[in-house]
Amino acid sequence: MPSPRRSGSLFATLALGAALALAGPGCKKDDAPAGGTKPASGTGAATAAKPGTGSAAGTGSAAGSGSAAVAAPVVDLDSKDILARTDVAASVDVKHVLIGWKDLEKAYRGHMDPRAGGRDNAAAAKLAQEVYDKLKADPTQIDALVKAHSEDPGSLSGNPYTVTADAGMVPEFKQLALRLQLGEVGIVKTMFGYHVMERVAPPPPDSLESTDILARDPVTDKAKVKHILLGWTEVNAGDPRGAKRSRADLEALVTKTVAALKKGDKIEPLMAELSEDPGSAKTGDSYDASPSARLVPPFKNLSLRLNVGEVGVVKTQFGIHIIQRVE
Repeated sequence: MPSPRRSGSLFATLALGAALALAGPGCKKDDAPAGGTKPASGTGAATAAKPGTGSAAGTGSAAGSGSAAVAAPVVDLDSKDILARTDVAASVDVKHVLIGWKDLEKAYRGHMDPRAGGRDNAAAAKLAQEVYDKLKADPTQIDALVKAHSEDPGSLSGNPYTVTADAGMVPEFKQLALRLQLGEVGIVKTMFGYHVMERVAPPPPDSLESTDILARDPVTDKAKVKHILLGWTEVNAGDPRGAKRSRADLEALVTKTVAALKKGDKIEPLMAELSEDPGSAKTGDSYDASPSARLVPPFKNLSLRLNVGEVGVVKTQFGIHIIQRVE
């Protein structure tokens, strides 16, 4: 899940999702909800499911008598007024509460939250509506509601998802996100369940980020990059090293590692020793970055602004990425 590709989380069909591509059921198209195999931790989420690629699981099942049982219709909670808007933002940051139900189990590829596995659609719709009503009444409750109810592991870090038109997320998630106004709340159903979503202000840059490089215009539309993913107690991809690391220790390690790379040390041995991206740490593999690459936006944004051989740092929902452009 820590890889920059958006296939690591539910998002992979929605968001590194858990990999760099994005991590959570937010929605990456190709990945399963919480996990992530080679996806990208920094690139978009490697193994998360990306929103938009699968189809909804069926709700009905055949009765043992030979006649099909009549399944209750899925409750429609979509914010149709918002989805009907033609004014679409280029990039937004959103937080969401994902609420699933047992009939969607196939979409989760074995990673469904036990809470979702124990409820039907009617119960999920009731809870989603309650969360929506609370959020509409007080949008500042988003973090508390995510923590209490969201079944997207990628959302629990408290960091928003950055959504763009070409993001590797399930289409419905993306369609709602890009039409929300700042502070506005909406609901949309995807193959993973109901997403109660709020558009939030972009987070301030992390003190470790290469803000000078990020402020540049892109220098290429095609780059090969290698990276070292490092987490800390507040933001990590699940690696025990990152989960235990203090912020002070993170800052010291990032500073030391960047200095070594700028001095001329090879990145591959440092990846093998330090990186918490299971998709590339041991292999030394590179990621292909382009405007349409299914990588998490921050990872992609930095990659396309680096000159060959240059090193930069950016933060995603998986942690801190030390990225070096190799081609």
